[in-house]
Amino acid sequence: MQQKQMDHRFTLTFDALTTVLPQLQNLLRISQLPFTEKQRQLQQLIARREESISFNHTWLGSLSERTIIETTGMMMVLLLLLLRARACKVPPF
Repeated sequence: MQQKQMDHRFTLTFDALTTVLPQLQNLLRISQLPFTEKQRQLQQLIARREESISFNHTWLGSLSERTIIETTGMMMVLLLLLLRARACKVPPF
C-alpha cells in the first residue's frame, strides 16, 4: 500500500515571559486545587481559550476558498472517520 504524502501546516507564536508567566502561575494554582474544583476551573479556562481562537485563514490553499462553518470538535477521530466514510461512499460502522 502506497502512502500519500501529507502536508502538515502549523505556526508557532512566541510571547514574552511576562505574558506567559502569569498563565503558568495560574495553571500551577489550579493544579493544587481539589479534584472537582480543578476540573471546573480547567473547563472554564479551556472554554475561554476556545472562544478566543479563530481559524487561521492563511492555511487556505487558494484565495477562492472560504469558511462555510466554524465549530469546535471534541471527538475529531470519529468525525474524520465519518467524513472519510462519506467521501468513499461507504456506510459508517
